[in-house]
Amino acid sequence: MNARPRRGALALALSLALALTLTAACGKTEEPAPTAPPAAPAPAPPAPTAPAAPPEPAPASVAAACPADRVVTVDLDGIVKRFGATGFLATDEEYESPVASARIPRYEADLAALGLPALAETTRPAEGMVGRDVFVCRVAVQRARFDADADDALVVVTCHDDERDLEQARYADGAVVLRARPDAPGTWCRIGALEHTWGVTERPCLTEVADDTPTYDYALVDLVAPERDALRVTHWGGSCGSGSERGDDVTVAFFGVEGGALVEYATIATATASYTSPCPPASGLSATVALEGGFPKTIVARWKRVCGAEPEGPDDPCEADPGCVPAEGVRRWRYADGAYTDDEGAVDPDVAALVKEARAVAAAAPKRAASLLRAAYDRAPDTPGVRGELGWALFGAGDLPAARAMSEEALAHAASAKARGAILYNLGRIDEAEAKRDDAIAHYRASLAARPSEAAAKRLKGLGVAP
Repeated sequence: MNARPRRGALALALSLALALTLTAACGKTEEPAPTAPPAAPAPAPPAPTAPAAPPEPAPASVAAACPADRVVTVDLDGIVKRFGATGFLATDEEYESPVASARIPRYEADLAALGLPALAETTRPAEGMVGRDVFVCRVAVQRARFDADADDALVVVTCHDDERDLEQARYADGAVVLRARPDAPGTWCRIGALEHTWGVTERPCLTEVADDTPTYDYALVDLVAPERDALRVTHWGGSCGSGSERGDDVTVAFFGVEGGALVEYATIATATASYTSPCPPASGLSATVALEGGFPKTIVARWKRVCGAEPEGPDDPCEADPGCVPAEGVRRWRYADGAYTDDEGAVDPDVAALVKEARAVAAAAPKRAASLLRAAYDRAPDTPGVRGELGWALFGAGDLPAARAMSEEALAHAASAKARGAILYNLGRIDEAEAKRDDAIAHYRASLAARPSEAAAKRLKGLGVAP
């Protein structure tokens, strides 16, 4: 890259060139005496020339490049035509389908060709099984574009036992991203595949529908760019179990194609619950997931943790989860350098500067520290820790009502046991300042339950109470 000459250097060069030109044009008034012409110098040998560099190869098309071990030959049109929306697997070709009496071809070969070996194995009838030898599989093909110049196909296969019940059932789901190869029509490049296989023995907890759960849903979404598809996979529920301790969850995940391979961008729990049989959830989390902003989109999850109700009386067998603390918050995943990164904990630089200054002056000027943290809170209230620090600063500044209100708000947004423990300790200090001894003891004990704390234990001893 040629550097741009500075203005002064350029002016000097022009001045010198102009002076030389004028001297050559005007010359001197007296011509010099003629002299013999100098001998002609020997011709210099020609400078060696470097061999011409080979021309830069044209960039390979995203659609054409494919490692040999990922090249597959599969007739997608034939699969759809052969099985339509539903296909069947049977122990032998003479099995009579409950839907239509016919000779039923296996399509294990199709599943293997697509790159779904786990599904092929799961749906293979067990030796000697009678009556439960049939898997029903639905096959769907959707055209897609996971890179700007590619011709892709999303193939989704969903299989389950034909004779399902709640005592025992087998499920298999998978999705394959295939890329057309223009240099070899009729063949595809297998970009990547997802497989989910499981057995169900109990009724799911978070979902009301039993026969078709758990299940996966696959959908194309615009995430990185309007001309590029991404894959969203939603999983509803799971086997909750029948023991005294049960749990369940619902998740949504996002996948994309980076460098010719299928990669996971983010997986988010949109619902979780813990149960104590036969009681309703003792604690749970719910979240909404949205795609916001321009491209690349930001993945935003707004979540809330809820806790079960307290027992209604001494005979009520249901108990609240003592470790559950209601909370809510926002998490964001942002795209950069071919990946989505959870930026939970990322802090606005201006907010970080305010917090840093507040910490530096807190001991000598608590009111100044509270003012700085208030400015940080007003700018970005969801900055991790800023609510808790502001509550403590207000306590140091002597504004107890504001300190309590902010600390309680911080507790509602605390996402970790460590953060909850620190805020509960702060509330205990506020209680002591307001001569609320019993409340202080309760807060210090809750602080210790959340995480070990020498400070909380020391305050309890000072109140004449064993930690």
